[in-house]
Amino acid sequence: MDHERLFGVSLSRREDIIDYISYRNAEEADDLQLAKFLVETFSITNHDKVVLDTMCPDRVKELSATKERRENGLVRVLEIGSSIVGTYSLHNPGAITSGSWEDGAYYFSSLAIHPKLQGLGIGRVLLLEAKARVRHKGEGVLTLHVNENALRLQKFYETLDCVPDKNGDCQYFGITWKGFKSIII
Repeated sequence: MDHERLFGVSLSRREDIIDYISYRNAEEADDLQLAKFLVETFSITNHDKVVLDTMCPDRVKELSATKERRENGLVRVLEIGSSIVGTYSLHNPGAITSGSWEDGAYYFSSLAIHPKLQGLGIGRVLLLEAKARVRHKGEGVLTLHVNENALRLQKFYETLDCVPDKNGDCQYFGITWKGFKSIII
């Protein structure tokens, strides 16, 4: 993977890329750009992994609901310069936007990393950041869903102490989603 001149910045090592990334909370002005980023990134990333059309109109609407996720939790933005290169959402327990099946659990969703930056450990950093935010609020549970066909992503979450939880398995958008949870102490 050639990262030289990525986003107009000359980069030669993974550490160089990480050094150029800034993190912040999403604001209202980010909503449209984040929606576009999520739909594009999920479309590219899932193209070869998913047989069914994951970009049905309802899925696009869900990914585009940045304002609702901000109002019911936290949306984080990663940037290189003024370009969004990653995001995730952390929904508060009981929030209307939460997909959690467990009472009192935080829900982690919409993790997306620019395709040219995937595989560099950025997603790991983001999940660990979300878990630290839950830990800071006290003991808690973090839940999330993974497309059943995304086997590498399932393994990724398992390496970060998220365990499959059949109680969270469900179907929506014509896709089977596997529930995962992590107990945070």
